[in-house]
Amino acid sequence: MAGRRARGVRPERRPDPEPMEIDESLVIAVGSALWFVAWLGLFVFHGRLEDHGNEWYLWTAAAGLGLGLWGWWLVRKRVEARGGSTGRRRRRAADDSP
Repeated sequence: MAGRRARGVRPERRPDPEPMEIDESLVIAVGSALWFVAWLGLFVFHGRLEDHGNEWYLWTAAAGLGLGLWGWWLVRKRVEARGGSTGRRRRRAADDSP
């Protein structure tokens, strides 16, 4: 039976990949902007949504925007407490190297 593993034999585990370095506040800002665009689009149809009992769509977009802005504020606060963004730290380290 070629290609099948023997029972009880586990394949060798590969090492975990390194974590990706991303700008979390940019990701959250883009997500918040998308919630705002959704809210704006739904606001245009507010009367029609209200007529069909779907006004909660508008409130869902508003909640997404509010939570996104709150998350963005928390991430910015955490980055400042750690001494700046990862990109700035990386540039400083590159400038300090001989």
